[in-house]
Amino acid sequence: MISVEKNFLFVHVPKTGGNSIQTILKNYSEDIIINLAKHHDGVERFEVRNNKYNIKKHSTLNEYKSVLSPKQLKHFFKFATTRNPWDRCISFYFSPSRGVKEWNRNDFILFVNKVKPLHHYIKVEPFINKVARKLKMPININTGRLDRDIDFLIRFENIERGRGNKNLPNSSILAGGYFRSCCKARFRTFLLELIRLNSV
Repeated sequence: MISVEKNFLFVHVPKTGGNSIQTILKNYSEDIIINLAKHHDGVERFEVRNNKYNIKKHSTLNEYKSVLSPKQLKHFFKFATTRNPWDRCISFYFSPSRGVKEWNRNDFILFVNKVKPLHHYIKVEPFINKVARKLKMPININTGRLDRDIDFLIRFENIERGRGNKNLPNSSILAGGYFRSCCKARFRTFLLELIRLNSV
C-alpha cells in the first residue's frame, strides 16, 4: 500500500496483521480496497489495487521497485510487519482462502515449504542474483541485515506491548474484530504519527 501524498510504502507480508494496518491506512493512500473472491468481505478479507501502479495487496518491495521511480522508492518511508514464523505458518495453513478445517501433519509439512519467508517481501534482490537466476546459475547473494531495505519493521507480537495495551492476546488473528475493538484507536494514532514524522 502506498501514498505518494503522505510519502509512505507499506509492504504487507501475508499473515502478519497487515489487514488491520491497511484498513487504518486506506484513507491516506491512493490504493483502493476491493473484493475479488467469494470469501472477501471488505473488512478482514480483501484485495488492494492502485489505479496508477500495477501492485496488489501482498506486493513485494521488488515489485514496488519495478513500478516506482528510484527517487520515489528512496524517499518513501518504507515499513512492514513481521510475525513469529510458526504462528504465521499456522495462520496461513488455516486461512479461509485455503478452506482447511482440520490439521493434517503431512499436508502441513508440504505446505510450509511453499510459504515465502519475510526476506522475500522486504529485501530488494541484488542485481547479480537476477542475472544468475536467468542464467540458471546456483548463486544467491543475500547479504546485509534483513531489514536493510525498509525503514521500520513492526513485530506482530509486540504491537500491543509497544502501545501499552495488555488486553490483546497473542492470537493468530490480529486483523479480527478483537484487535479493532481493543486497540485500533491507540495503534492508529501510533501508526499515523510514525508516518507523519517520517514523511517530512
